[in-house]
Amino acid sequence: MIFQFLEKREAADLSLLEPESATLEERLSDEKITIKQLPEAQPDDAFISVKQKSLSKSQIEKVNHLSNQDAAIADDKYIISHFKKTSASIRG
Repeated sequence: MIFQFLEKREAADLSLLEPESATLEERLSDEKITIKQLPEAQPDDAFISVKQKSLSKSQIEKVNHLSNQDAAIADDKYIISHFKKTSASIRG
């Protein structure tokens, strides 16, 4: 859930850095994306849906061996993690 939130926040931050010279319709046309009807306005709120899952032993091992972060697992359901180095270019 935190990973999804961070991805969503990063996507929102990156969109602020992109030049706004082209309209949404122009960008969609450039990418050959067609949508039957675009909404008049974008909603102000974002929605993230989550479903709780217990982590398997192999998933816990993978989390415990991540190279750029210190992580702990609580109740086989929660990952508590701290990045050793933060950077927008780190993926995975």
